[in-house]
Amino acid sequence: MVTRSMSKLAAAAGGLALVALAGAGIASADGLSEQAINTTCNYGQVHAALQAQNPSFANILDSHPDAQSFLQDYLASPPAARRAKAQNAQATHPAQAGAFIPVINTVAATCNNF
Repeated sequence: MVTRSMSKLAAAAGGLALVALAGAGIASADGLSEQAINTTCNYGQVHAALQAQNPSFANILDSHPDAQSFLQDYLASPPAARRAKAQNAQATHPAQAGAFIPVINTVAATCNNF
């Protein structure tokens, strides 16, 4: 059970981490910043920002290849696809989304510095 819960958490974290990488900007109704959707940060920048801002979140990402793949796919997608992926992640994992959106927005606000 613990492994299954962690896998779900990691998948949600990966999905939401993708959104977080974008950056903090104008907050949308769902709590995600527009910068998170329109980010120019790459995976390396996002990961470095995660490690600096929230090492626990970075450790979750590091231990779940599925979350890493989701984040990489998110960052490689155009903004419209990112928005859809983020909305899907939030709808699928609302509790985790509530916990991770602040982390995501913080990372998104700083990832360009890495």
